Amino acid sequence: MPPVAYLRKMKSLFTFLLLFFVAYYFIKAIYRLIKIFFGADNKDGKRWSKRNEGDVTIDYQETQKKHIDKNKGEYIDYEEIK
Repeated sequence: MPPVAYLRKMKSLFTFLLLFFVAYYFIKAIYRLIKIFFGADNKDGKRWSKRNEGDVTIDYQETQKKHIDKNKGEYIDYEEIK
C-alpha cells in the first residue's frame, strides 16, 4: 500500500474516533443537565435534600405481615413418642 493511501486511512480513522468521543461527552453533558433541571434522583434513589452534613436520619420501610390463608394446606397433629 502506498504511504499516501495509508495516511489517508489513518486520518479517516482518527477523525472518526475524535468525532465519536466528542459526541459521547456532549451527550453525557446534556444528560447531566437534564437530570439537574428536572430534579432527578441521586445514586441512592433518594432526592437531594437540604439536610446538614452530620444530621442523623433513619429511613425505614414498614414490613408487611405475612398473610397465610387458613383454608390452604393441611393441619398435621404430631404426637410425641417416648
